[in-house]
Amino acid sequence: MEINKKFRKKISSDKKNVNLGKMKLKVMTFNIRGVKSAKPELELLLQKSKPDILLIQETFLSKKSYRCRIPGYTTIESKTELTKGGNGLLIGVRNQSGLVLSEFINYPTWMVGLVQGKTKRNENFRINVVNVHMPSWGIRKKRTMNEIQSFLKNRNGTKDAIIFAGDFNMDIVRSDQFLKKSGIDFEHSRVSNSSGSRWNKNDMGRMIDHIFYYRIGSRPNWCIANKYLNISDHFPITTEWDISAITRPPKKRKINVKKMELVKDQLISSNRFDLLATDRIDINQSTKELIDTIWEETDRLGAITDLTDPSEEKKIFLSTKTIKKIKKKQKVFRLFTKSKIDIETYIKAKNVAEKSKKQDSKKFYEKKLMKLNEYLTTNESQKMWNFIKFSTGKIKTSITAGPVLDPNNVLITDSESKLKVWETHFKNLAKDSTGNSRTTEKWESLLNNDVQIFPECDDSITWYDITSALKNIPNNKSPGMDGIPNEVWKLVSSEASPTSKVARIIFRILKIIWDTGKIPETMTTSIIVPVPKKGNLQDPNNYR
Repeated sequence: MEINKKFRKKISSDKKNVNLGKMKLKVMTFNIRGVKSAKPELELLLQKSKPDILLIQETFLSKKSYRCRIPGYTTIESKTELTKGGNGLLIGVRNQSGLVLSEFINYPTWMVGLVQGKTKRNENFRINVVNVHMPSWGIRKKRTMNEIQSFLKNRNGTKDAIIFAGDFNMDIVRSDQFLKKSGIDFEHSRVSNSSGSRWNKNDMGRMIDHIFYYRIGSRPNWCIANKYLNISDHFPITTEWDISAITRPPKKRKINVKKMELVKDQLISSNRFDLLATDRIDINQSTKELIDTIWEETDRLGAITDLTDPSEEKKIFLSTKTIKKIKKKQKVFRLFTKSKIDIETYIKAKNVAEKSKKQDSKKFYEKKLMKLNEYLTTNESQKMWNFIKFSTGKIKTSITAGPVLDPNNVLITDSESKLKVWETHFKNLAKDSTGNSRTTEKWESLLNNDVQIFPECDDSITWYDITSALKNIPNNKSPGMDGIPNEVWKLVSSEASPTSKVARIIFRILKIIWDTGKIPETMTTSIIVPVPKKGNLQDPNNYR
């Protein structure tokens, strides 16, 4: 027995070595038939299964409705349009997967999201994720098929991987034939535990929900249908591949101002600032090390907070009691599908779960109103508006995350090339096309030479000038590229002379900048947020 244990241990350790540099990519497609009523149970499903890429059909969300937010996921949507068809589509990427999602193509009945990442081998990872809800018949079906064929033919010959999933309204053979007309050799991820993907009048229907793939690099480990989940008449279809491990971005952190106030004396008088206060260090190095040391010291003093996505902090409002009733309903549904109980028993369990869900929902919104009332009575306007924006879904999203057109009108999708397009665009905006900024000839004739002289402008900066400016800096503002809030710099504003170690460093750096006109490299980078105007948002010229 001891030998067998050692042998099993060796095998398991060998498996771990084989799997080094690999990760699981899990993809789920689900025709939900209305996301609003099913959202609590959908969130329970996602908490358990944790798919990296999520495709949802028939959300039934119109353009008038708010953006659909799913906890822990970044999502893009195609809204319902009565005149053009389509019942709403959604593509989501799990935030902790290391993948980045941007919108590529958007039609009422199908859409494409570009999923990108960087492997641990420093290779680019790109997948075109296509979500489709194929119309069942008529002109709309023909139009959708032609649009998809045109897209796939343009993709043929590229090195991008493609995942094509959703409700095809066709069986496996017809769906496979349709996709292969484009010339791309798609493979089908075959469901192993079900012959159909939906219930049709309490009987198993056809397999019309599919996941096809191209250039993923390996065959699926498995593909299953959750056929005992009764959120919709369709089943969630989930599949999994082994892919190269994706580099996950480091957790975002911020300096907690309230915690920092408690340790401010220890921070500004830390011995780690001694060397930086001398003249032996170059200003660029001194500024960089000042920022790094502030972060390290605030971390050591416990004044750093790990940031999480607000959507990840959101917990399902359902009570433990309700979750148990939902699980019981699913067990009863499973027995019902196997004809072990009658329909009345299932309907009773379903009604009990639905009633409990409504009660929890009512309590949840009452708590929301109480919280909003608290912010109003305590005059916390910033918290109040943040709460309203988050509750309604009207929060800012990165509009410029999608593809952009370069000067030659070519659509650019990868991140590095998009940054170059934006860089070129803003350089052209700042370019001096007239040359008037390089000469004084034009301005001498326009300006009055009889002006008052202010000799004090030539004087060197004083500590009083610095503290006066620091006192006027507003609080509760977003920090710059260095991540250090204004409140940190204001810690030295009450000093009559630069006595603390941080104050001496700040005074030295600002004095050199004032006297020499040389600005440290860490201070020359700014954050630009393009504001969209009317028109095509893929064109950089439609931003200001």
